[in-house]
Amino acid sequence: LRFAVAYWHSFCGNGADPFGPGTRAYPWDAGNTALGRAEAKADAAFEFFTKLGVPYYCFHDVDLAPDADDIGEYENNLKHMVGIAKQRQADTGIKLLWGTANLFSHPR
Repeated sequence: LRFAVAYWHSFCGNGADPFGPGTRAYPWDAGNTALGRAEAKADAAFEFFTKLGVPYYCFHDVDLAPDADDIGEYENNLKHMVGIAKQRQADTGIKLLWGTANLFSHPR
């Protein structure tokens, strides 16, 4: 088996459920810009992966990169964050098990 940390469960969800609002507050959510928050989240994620000794992680595009006002800006955000993830992978030896597009949760 290939064990992996799911980016969305560990670093994106706020802990909300049918019984109440979210209870998780993440330090990276306090950043000044959406891209800055995404970078801080990636730093925290790779620190977590490393401390656990987990060899793989997985993500949806929207977990890694912040949304934007238009598709071009979003694609730039995604390209930027993929570059950050690639660098963190090179630095840590942690590998991507899979990455995919989230085509099911945006209200559009």
